Amino acid sequence: MQKAFYTHLGILSAICGAILAGLKYGLSFYEGPQIWYALLFFIVLTVFSYSYVASAKKQDNNFFVKRFFITMGLRLIFCIIFLVIYMISRPEREPIFVLTFMILYLFYTMFEIYYLVSKLRREN
Repeated sequence: MQKAFYTHLGILSAICGAILAGLKYGLSFYEGPQIWYALLFFIVLTVFSYSYVASAKKQDNNFFVKRFFITMGLRLIFCIIFLVIYMISRPEREPIFVLTFMILYLFYTMFEIYYLVSKLRREN
């Protein structure tokens, strides 16, 4: 299960990276490296949060659910912090970056939820 998760995470990240590269270099939507930082941020956040929540399944379902909700709350807080830092550091504040960031948030959150729910179903 872990190997499949990391393989699919790599595929998702490669597809997102290819789309972002096309938008950045082909259509010149973004300036600066911030979009790559955002992609890396989501990859790292997904790996850590999935590992943390998946390890709770070894105990009981209540503990698993608590960790799941804690992780989703922390994910949202970290994303808000990332966007605040971006807004402070970039006076021109590209709205397309914020939109792209939110789309990445949805993709990676849905991806992680899919894998966690499938893990929960399979083990019950």
